[in-house]
Amino acid sequence: MRGILGILRKIKPLSWLMLTIAGVINAFGITLFLTPVKLYDSGISGTAMLLSQITPEWLSLSVFLIVLNIPLFVYGLKKQGAEFTVSAIYTVLVYSVSAWLITDVLPIEVSIASPLAGTDLLLCALFGGVISGVGSGLALRSGGAMDGVEVMAVIFAKRLGLSVGTFVMIYNIILYIICGAVIHSWILPLYSIVTYAAALKTVDYILLPQLNFANQCST
Repeated sequence: MRGILGILRKIKPLSWLMLTIAGVINAFGITLFLTPVKLYDSGISGTAMLLSQITPEWLSLSVFLIVLNIPLFVYGLKKQGAEFTVSAIYTVLVYSVSAWLITDVLPIEVSIASPLAGTDLLLCALFGGVISGVGSGLALRSGGAMDGVEVMAVIFAKRLGLSVGTFVMIYNIILYIICGAVIHSWILPLYSIVTYAAALKTVDYILLPQLNFANQCST
């Protein structure tokens, strides 16, 4: 118990706030733009979206986000450290609860079309990608993570002779191929690639100041 309290105290109040904001922002991007038109996010989030579409209704996006993500974060505990793992699990829980509130509690209709972009797939792909990218970028910058695939990439990429980015990209390519095969259409998976690209660029933009600072400190 003291160990857990010690870990929680190490995480600064500002970091808790930013991780909370990151989870909420990511939930808005996914539930208001991607899920209504059945576009897929990347990583575990995209996997959870696919599974929620092909399983009974009670197995919602929020359920799969928790069931799939948390075991991966726990597995990466030794590699990334307890502080990171706690921060990541907290962010995923905020993301999952926020997604549940938006889709099942708040009076917002998101079952057929985006309440902001309608059924325009390009708008939904771009805005959903950018907004979810902001959430993921803030989570990473605050010492957490939004997706268990990133943790697995850190652990296994070097063993496979790949960069972390390449590992994640391969996972997503496989994911989108499976999505196309399952739904018997390639339109949504192709638009999902647009979402992935928009999110990736947004994450890079948010993390760029942090990376520049780290490079300056190392020189």
